[in-house]
Amino acid sequence: MLFDRKDFDPVTHTGVCAEDCKMIMLALSQHKTLRIDSEGRIYDNTGRYIADGKERG
Repeated sequence: MLFDRKDFDPVTHTGVCAEDCKMIMLALSQHKTLRIDSEGRIYDNTGRYIADGKERG
């Protein structure tokens, strides 16, 4: 099943755990474009899954 992906925004989303946050920050520091699907999975610009995310708040 395909899920809609949208641009990952670190202002509105974060990682689920410390390891997810670390992977997100590493990818962003390497200037990778991240996308998040409706299930909270985060992918880099190559389409590779890198972490789980959630909305802040």
